[in-house]
Amino acid sequence: MIYIKTLVILQEQMTKRQKELLDYIRKYVKNNEMSPTYREMVKALNTKSVSNIGRMLDALAEEGKITRRIPAKPRSIKVL
Repeated sequence: MIYIKTLVILQEQMTKRQKELLDYIRKYVKNNEMSPTYREMVKALNTKSVSNIGRMLDALAEEGKITRRIPAKPRSIKVL
């Protein structure tokens, strides 16, 4: 029961866009067996710049949702 409450609290800390990005990454990895490039994420989320994606990835990494083996390198994202 405590685990579920903690999970709900952690999910509430993510912004809607961060959740969209995380969901996109999960789906992409499942279908392609590798993570998407920053440009693919920009296109999928219909955002204007790679730096927006970078900031969202930084936030997801800080929250423990993803890791980036080599920061800012394409296809180096791992969903936890």
